[in-house]
Amino acid sequence: SLGQNHLSFFYPENLSKGIRIRKLKQIRIQNVLTCMQPLRSILSKIFPPSRTTVQAKWDESFTNRKRIPPWRGRKSLDACDRAMKTGWIPSQSRVLDLGCGEGMLAIRMAEVGQCIVHGVDISGKAIEIAHESRSKLHPSLQKLLTFGVLDVLSSEPIEATLHADFDVVLDVGCFHNFKKVKERRLVAEKMHKVLRPGGKWMLVVKAFRDNKSDRSAETQWRIEMIEAACAGLFSLSHFDEADLKGPHMTSEMPGLAFYLQKTPLL
Repeated sequence: SLGQNHLSFFYPENLSKGIRIRKLKQIRIQNVLTCMQPLRSILSKIFPPSRTTVQAKWDESFTNRKRIPPWRGRKSLDACDRAMKTGWIPSQSRVLDLGCGEGMLAIRMAEVGQCIVHGVDISGKAIEIAHESRSKLHPSLQKLLTFGVLDVLSSEPIEATLHADFDVVLDVGCFHNFKKVKERRLVAEKMHKVLRPGGKWMLVVKAFRDNKSDRSAETQWRIEMIEAACAGLFSLSHFDEADLKGPHMTSEMPGLAFYLQKTPLL
């Protein structure tokens, strides 16, 4: 049983005993859920969710107004702007925005670089929002933008859905969701197929979330992970840091941007 003194340690005396008990139970439930997270992570690797479940999860993230993901509403990305400014992403490029979400970065590339952008996402809800945002733009920008639902891990050949004539693939926060080596390799193979010869893949992943981590060691680990997935398909040109923080965040949300170039198959 819970004693009065024990409850008073956590909550002011002006709260009733019933309220304090309920709040204490909420804390205990949250602690249990936190402790279970490593186990859930392990089980998800052994028994991965179906693609339908994954799609439903992402649909929910774009419709839930109480739990807003940190990337929601992000209208630009420093690394992407730098790539356009330096010419790594040339003006008027044909761009595939993989995991486009609400389409904000696709719109940014059309506005700033006059790029012709096709955004794809596993979430139908995200694509609905992207279409709505597109409809509010000037007709000259609307004609540069298209959006569609695509599960990049689908067994269907990517060339059945997309033409192989993109100059650039932009992937911000999609690739790092693929936990299995075979999934990352499959995505790399599909991106190789949709890019024209000499095409580029800008790959932005989250990084440095643990302030105690060794940044140089984590950077090297991510380079090795990406190079393993892209072996024989892409060469790594360079990389730099990116700020993935969305408008709802007050703290830093660091990431790494990798700049890859398509190589001919041997």
